[in-house]
Amino acid sequence: MFRFMDCVDDAKRALSDDNCERGAATLNEALRLWQGPPLVDIHAGPLIATHVARLQEVRFNSLELRIEAELKLGLHNELIGELVGLAEEYPVHENLHAQLMVALFRSGRQAQALAVFRKPHHTLAEELGIEPSRRIKRLHEALLSADPELEPPRCRSGALVRTLDLLTSGPPA
Repeated sequence: MFRFMDCVDDAKRALSDDNCERGAATLNEALRLWQGPPLVDIHAGPLIATHVARLQEVRFNSLELRIEAELKLGLHNELIGELVGLAEEYPVHENLHAQLMVALFRSGRQAQALAVFRKPHHTLAEELGIEPSRRIKRLHEALLSADPELEPPRCRSGALVRTLDLLTSGPPA
């Protein structure tokens, strides 16, 4: 587990320096180290159960971060299959759906990207009685208008453009 955590920390440093290639590669290395559930051979009392839950969350966050880095590298086609599976496994996880929508849009599949929005929107409304977040609604609007911000990233002075900046910025102009 220590090696996994070290890799995650190294990847975060690389990504904070806009080194998406090193960050994605290091996160891939960290995720390859992960072998099944953590601490499975230890009796899970409350303290261990809390630690296991934290480790699983770090792993999941690392997976999301790796996907974002690979989207920044323009690997949208390669990510679609993985993202489809993750979206099915986590039907109300908006960020995974957002990443899938971006990957589909960049692969020339705008209609499918829009369909991805409808599924969690329906699940959130019908099962939980809540609306999607403002950031996922902004992404939906951007998809509808084919906003140029959603286009694959371009290198600028050696640094890659942020992939999902649109999700945290204001509504499309």
